[in-house]
Amino acid sequence: MKCSRLRCTRTVDPSRLKYGLCRKHWDAAEIPAQRVDAGPTQAHVAALLTLRWSYSAISSRTGLSRTTIRETTLVTKVQRSTEKAILAVPLIPYAGKNVLVDATGTRRRIEALSYLGHPLNSYEHRLGRCQGRVGKAVASGWVSAHIAAAMKRVYGELENTIGPSDLARKRALKRGFAGPAAWDGRDMDDPQARPLAPYSAVGRAA
Repeated sequence: MKCSRLRCTRTVDPSRLKYGLCRKHWDAAEIPAQRVDAGPTQAHVAALLTLRWSYSAISSRTGLSRTTIRETTLVTKVQRSTEKAILAVPLIPYAGKNVLVDATGTRRRIEALSYLGHPLNSYEHRLGRCQGRVGKAVASGWVSAHIAAAMKRVYGELENTIGPSDLARKRALKRGFAGPAAWDGRDMDDPQARPLAPYSAVGRAA
């Protein structure tokens, strides 16, 4: 079988039959390889396993079979689509069905409510089954998606009201916490986002 390029008399490279090109024209065309070095994929899988992800969990997240994922650790090349799917899995701890998420947003909401005079212990009972676990989780840097959602709900209920604790307000000011108004138009869950200044949450709530 001859190369499909005009006036080329070379034989199609056996591994390029799909494209009908000889090796020279394949290289010249710069067609993206369908298989890529497995190194980055293997490193990502290894990192996920250390974060308590199982092959089954990775499979559920990526849509790939467990066999495919396991095989990535045994080969030198992987499908580009396989690499893309696995590298898209975030390197965060896995906690059963409830994957942990960055605690930044939850911490900021606690700080903003403290700025208004709402210390955590004054509303933690409103967090349902998360009560008693929020502070410790935030300190670890990770919270469950359930805790994050519960904190968002309670924050929405309290962000426009002055709390009962003057001491909480004073401590928040001393520590430089940002109030709710400082986050207007900002994504509190984005670690890269920064609050507006000067902060005027108490004035707004009043």
